[in-house]
Amino acid sequence: MNYYSVNNYSSIKSRKGIGGLMSGLDVDSIVEQLTLTTRTKIQKQLQQKQLIEWKQEAYREIINKLSAFQNKYLSSTSSSNILKSTFFNVTTIENRFSDYVKVSGSAANASNIVITSIDRLATNSQYVAGNNLSAKSLNTGAIREQWSDISVAGQSLEFKYNGKTYSISLDSNSDFKKTFAELYATDPDVYGNQYGEALNDTQALNQIAYIMNKALGDLKSKYEELADVDFNVEFTQGDGIDFSFTANGEQVEVTGGSSGLFGALGYEAGSGSTPVNSVNVSQLYQIKSLGGEHSVLAGASITVSLNGVAKVLTFEKNDIDGTYNTVEELRDILQAKLDKAFGAGKVIVTLNDGSGDLANGSLSFTTADPYSVFQITGSTSSAVLSETGALRVGAFESNRANLTRTLGQYTGEDAVKNGLATALTANADGKYRISVNGHIFTFSATNQLGDIISRINNANIGVKITYSSTTDRYTITATDGGTAGKIEIKNVSDFEAVDSEGRKILTDEGYLIAGYDENGNAILATDKDGNYIMGGAVSNLSEALFGASEIGASAGNLTTVGEDAVLHVSFDGNPANAVEIVRSSNSFVLDDVSFELKKATTPDVGNITFTVNNNTDQLFDKIKSFVDEYNEIISLIYNKYSEKPAVDEDGRRTYLPLSEEQAKEMTQDQIDKWNEKAKQGLLYGDSTLNSLLIELRRALNDTVAELSTTLAKIGITTGSPGSWTVSNNNSGQLVIDEEKLRAALASNPQEIIDLFTRQADPSIADKPYSEWTTADAREFHNTAGIAHRIKVALDNAVGTFGITGTLIRLAGKPNHLSSSNNLLSSQLSQIGTEISRLRDRLKSEESRWFAKFTMLETYLSSISAQSEYLSSLLYGRM
Repeated sequence: MNYYSVNNYSSIKSRKGIGGLMSGLDVDSIVEQLTLTTRTKIQKQLQQKQLIEWKQEAYREIINKLSAFQNKYLSSTSSSNILKSTFFNVTTIENRFSDYVKVSGSAANASNIVITSIDRLATNSQYVAGNNLSAKSLNTGAIREQWSDISVAGQSLEFKYNGKTYSISLDSNSDFKKTFAELYATDPDVYGNQYGEALNDTQALNQIAYIMNKALGDLKSKYEELADVDFNVEFTQGDGIDFSFTANGEQVEVTGGSSGLFGALGYEAGSGSTPVNSVNVSQLYQIKSLGGEHSVLAGASITVSLNGVAKVLTFEKNDIDGTYNTVEELRDILQAKLDKAFGAGKVIVTLNDGSGDLANGSLSFTTADPYSVFQITGSTSSAVLSETGALRVGAFESNRANLTRTLGQYTGEDAVKNGLATALTANADGKYRISVNGHIFTFSATNQLGDIISRINNANIGVKITYSSTTDRYTITATDGGTAGKIEIKNVSDFEAVDSEGRKILTDEGYLIAGYDENGNAILATDKDGNYIMGGAVSNLSEALFGASEIGASAGNLTTVGEDAVLHVSFDGNPANAVEIVRSSNSFVLDDVSFELKKATTPDVGNITFTVNNNTDQLFDKIKSFVDEYNEIISLIYNKYSEKPAVDEDGRRTYLPLSEEQAKEMTQDQIDKWNEKAKQGLLYGDSTLNSLLIELRRALNDTVAELSTTLAKIGITTGSPGSWTVSNNNSGQLVIDEEKLRAALASNPQEIIDLFTRQADPSIADKPYSEWTTADAREFHNTAGIAHRIKVALDNAVGTFGITGTLIRLAGKPNHLSSSNNLLSSQLSQIGTEISRLRDRLKSEESRWFAKFTMLETYLSSISAQSEYLSSLLYGRM
């Protein structure tokens, strides 16, 4: 511990000069004596500061003990909460019929219950989809033996125009594919198709020039000041291939961008408007192939899994399983590797010829077992798995529908390719709608397939939908059990129907005319405000996902129709008085007894009864632990309250806090014993502790209104002859008569529960303590059980929600807002201020005295010099 020292507040320790050279005086000691009065005052303040800190520690020791007791026995979140009857609930229900029913709760009520029959268990309505969600095929895009990749796809170029810097970005490879599929169809010789064949240099440069000019066009639409500028990008053939970027016929200054594109176009840093090098075509695009010189597959691996078992398939340069230069060879080598990995014929690879919904040259992976899940999970090369990769399929695709794909991707001819068994159709306004238990859900083409189920499940409308990837089907279950559960799902068309000749459709503000188009579909119509109000297309979400356009009891297609549980129960122990109980769930509560039905009974089972066993040993141990811990806090408080300080015959403390100088002269054992004496009696006769002891004694000893039972009657008293306490057990410690308490627990446990847990009038108990009147406090004390009284006493001492507590206001609680906001901390702050004032005063006094002694030394030095001078004159004449 730290010890105080007045010298820490003095300037003497910091003096480096040597005093008294002429006078021979010990100036430091003399100044120390001359400032003794102020030093003594500082010493007393430091001693008082230490005593208050010790006093605060003593209070906080009590506070911590009381708070721990509160948290364990008087907190609503504690499993040992003695305020609740559950603390005393150690009875067990013996159930010999657990195969049929599980019970818990009030043992007293359970002992009177007889179940004469469990006629039927409750079931939830359920529907299992009548169709597979997926096409059960993992399909790739059209695989080509040779293709080209634009290496600079997705890269950017920066340039200056009229002093301002702009930037354009080239499309990504996937966007290139969409753009040039259209260009190839119109002019294949000029643009080629890098996804169908290898490009020549001219075709590749034409593609890049086109996409750059397209990006410049987009840029012009964003900036008004560029609207009339004629930007143009082109490649020209000379000694090499040159790049030209002009605006209104003038070269544009290119300042930077992605390093790959910037350098490939012939620019170097600071080159300005004119490239310094020819175009490096090999950096702009690359020729790739399945096998051969430009093979993407050679040396690469893909990871696949079948029903969760992962295998790695590696394409060696000289592969023993065959070559893969053509799509046919690729199919064969994949089949060979899959047969080795999972067994012959477990996974089947098919090359599509374009005759169906799948593209010519695409591959399909299916499983011989319809309940098997095959998946491609990854590759060692980024050039293998992607929409534009060698296999034209992304990672984590499987032979099950991908729930992260959008509804738009599952609409029309792409549905089967993307793995959905039934293509989706939208309403006439392009939205997808489905009605579930009367609630209409609307989705757009950008919503993911999984969004449909998650939104329905999160809507809390009485159904839960789950998907099994093994069966590839949805299951719809009513969340309400029995006949209360409802499943009603159907497709939605929020439009009126029309006949073949057309007819008036009445609206709130008039009418409109609609008819069929040449395909037999109703023509879409709008009202005067442009809102869609009719059309022929009906969203088929219910059919595509669940296999029926309408699902429910009225449609007659539920897999399971919900039924209520039926049982016959007697509540007075007499089977003849059993009544029929009907519940929508197999879990319910009757007379504070919880039931969980397991299965129906048969006549040979007979009556189901329950036996109640009271575990008095367990309850005795719980009460004893409570009493022991209560006694610990009473012992601590009483010892602090009754411990007298060590004083002399005049009543003054004989042991005060040690100074640093005193501690240096003592051994550690002597210091410990001294401090023990110095801390003694700091809380002697403390009025706050006395009030708390009185309140706790009253809480335990006073009777509870309308109860004949007291602690003494059940064998718990405040002391007995020969107990450890002094002064006739004024501490209030409890003593248990074990035999008497056990007998009381066995004979009448309910009276003991009431003694501890009886609630006072809620009009008083629910009010904040600060609002209690004297009459309220008296009424609460008279009617509340012992545990509630103890809680109020401790709350008033150490606080609870909204209450600070008397001890907290005195000493504060460590690591709490009150830690520095309390009476003793305020006193310590005041002492600190006074010590600072005395320190300044001491240093001022010391400075004044040192100045005087310095002047004295100066005078003496001057006198000495004069004396020497006179002596020299005198002796010089002799």
